[in-house]
Amino acid sequence: MNTEELPLLLFTLLSQWAVGTFVVSVIIRLCTKQETALKVTRLGILASGPVAALSSVLATLHLGSPAGVHNVMNNLATSWLSREGFFTSVFIVAWFAVFVLHRKGKVNRLLDLIAAVLGLAVIYSMASIYVASVKPAWATINTYISFFGTTLLFGVTGAALANVLGKQEADDGEEVLKVFRVANIAALAYLIFQLSCLPAYFAGLADGDAAAHATIALMGGIYAMAIGLKWVLVLSGNAILLYSVYGEERVLTGASRNAVFLATGFVMLGEFIGRYIFYATAISTAVGLN
Repeated sequence: MNTEELPLLLFTLLSQWAVGTFVVSVIIRLCTKQETALKVTRLGILASGPVAALSSVLATLHLGSPAGVHNVMNNLATSWLSREGFFTSVFIVAWFAVFVLHRKGKVNRLLDLIAAVLGLAVIYSMASIYVASVKPAWATINTYISFFGTTLLFGVTGAALANVLGKQEADDGEEVLKVFRVANIAALAYLIFQLSCLPAYFAGLADGDAAAHATIALMGGIYAMAIGLKWVLVLSGNAILLYSVYGEERVLTGASRNAVFLATGFVMLGEFIGRYIFYATAISTAVGLN
């Protein structure tokens, strides 16, 4: 992976963490009473906006100059990069409106939903940039599957971590626990779905051009162990998080808090490894490999 791609790696991961954590927090707010929603989602909502803003700063480093940012925003009709920048900006504005209401002790569920949809539009636009590239490793539906998978997994762990760090216990904590259980099961189901899609992804690359074959060689060679480690980490992180939300009041115990910290570390490390491989194994068709 080129060092110039490091800001992009961090940008995509931070954006997906911010959107995922916000979306899962919104789901909690939709499924619980207003008082509970304000307590349990406080830190998750608070953190999402600044992390999204930080990711945008990292993206500008890749563009090289403020003029590059201005040029990016000029092609909304034809450019996924422009759409990504637009949706990121609008998402941050919508987040700020949600945050201001939250600080006033209010919840506007319609505004929450609009902001969540804008966040998901950021992820879709982001993935579409890579799908439209000349690199066979990226130009497949697997990029969408991967980016939304990271967003979901980061969202579940991010919201759980924010809840633990915020130390906000609600009167109807069992309802919150149910939401976390469903979200964790959904994340596990999505991980299994991602794994089931890999054979078709590899088969598509095997039937592709020389650049696709070069990607297969890298994945099956020097990055094979790293790919395996990535899946071990994210599946283990999800399993640990599932453990932390099952059992009577388990989420409130010290053991559960430690489990959330461990699960978050596993997931973050696993997704970082996976995203590094995403960039490192992408070979451009334009280089004319034989």
